[in-house]
Amino acid sequence: MSIFSKKQYECLYYNNRERFTFNFIEPYSCDTPFVITLGDKRYRACLSDWSTNFNNIRLEIENSLLTYYRETEIKLYFEDSPTIISVRSDWENIANVTIVPNDFINASNIYARCEPRKLVVALYLGLLEICIKETDWTEDRYGWSWEKFRLATYNKLQSCVIEDYILGLEEDEFTYRPRQRVINTVDEMLVDYKKLQNTLSI
Repeated sequence: MSIFSKKQYECLYYNNRERFTFNFIEPYSCDTPFVITLGDKRYRACLSDWSTNFNNIRLEIENSLLTYYRETEIKLYFEDSPTIISVRSDWENIANVTIVPNDFINASNIYARCEPRKLVVALYLGLLEICIKETDWTEDRYGWSWEKFRLATYNKLQSCVIEDYILGLEEDEFTYRPRQRVINTVDEMLVDYKKLQNTLSI
């Protein structure tokens, strides 16, 4: 028999939420290290730009929000093996998060319960951060440039659907907001990101 009443158990379950953070830890250089923390648990891996689909990342987060937290998987590839951030909700204001390490890391899955809105803020702003950090990576032999890469990536990840969810804005039959904005220059992107940091922080 449990020593807790149902009400006490629900209170413990609801309050037992761990802080989620996501950060890139050095300027972009093809395979970029990042760190995820879930409470006192820490996971470090790398992301490869050529094998990670940034459009799919945005769509997975959007679909999760639009379908009331159906299970979603965010895949951040290093070479051909992804770190999988799996998120599902089975309780009001509780997001169950599982980090599945990529094949290059000898570690067990990491589990946590998080506050959904704060989780989305940390993941969204954290992913956009890859486009913000300064780097000395410039033109390579294929003619790619850092400026073109960061603008394309920012535009693929940026989502008014995600931002509206964070801000608690809901559409009805009388309103419409665009799904995405188009960012045309690096300077415009930096201003946009700074504004998002100020308006989405909760």
